[in-house]
Amino acid sequence: MYFLIDALRDEEGEIDDFTPYHIAKKVSLKNLKFTFKKEMISVEGECDLKLEFGFDYDKDAKHPTFEDQEMFGYFELTIDKNKNITIEDLDIGHYL
Repeated sequence: MYFLIDALRDEEGEIDDFTPYHIAKKVSLKNLKFTFKKEMISVEGECDLKLEFGFDYDKDAKHPTFEDQEMFGYFELTIDKNKNITIEDLDIGHYL
């Protein structure tokens, strides 16, 4: 599942502008749909991400910047016969 986390990161390594300085600690996949094509597998599904602040900080600080974050998303990918993974579509959002 690391390929999904890597695909979500921007050039600074952050996953989203709304969660600066957070890193993904857990990814859960659900509602997976597999399609088998000639020498390729297509996968689409949903994911839930749990992120935590990625730097040392005073654990007594109660500022919202340091709070863990949760996000969700939808993805489509293909896996070829050489086990290369290609992200075809990826959308990420926030729980309100």
